[in-house]
Amino acid sequence: MVLDPDAWLVLTDAGHDGNLHDNYRRTELLAAIRTLIATALTPHQREVLVALTIQEIPIDILAERLDSTRGAIYKTLHDARRKFRAELSAAGHDLEAIIG
Repeated sequence: MVLDPDAWLVLTDAGHDGNLHDNYRRTELLAAIRTLIATALTPHQREVLVALTIQEIPIDILAERLDSTRGAIYKTLHDARRKFRAELSAAGHDLEAIIG
């Protein structure tokens, strides 16, 4: 399952530079992301976000699987990302540092 912490361990090692503080922040951020995916999004938003961004399912295939349209899937993804960013920001995560 995508929300399983063990499935995310490889992400905590990505870009590992030996800086304990940065590694802790990355691990803390991944835990917050997992929690928000599981709790802040509707089941449909969660399904779409995970399918498109983590599982990398093409949008046309996802729309077909969900008996939906590309436009509806894009709208769901947009709403999920907006909610996700707001929740991360409200939880005190510095989005500028995360994004770049």
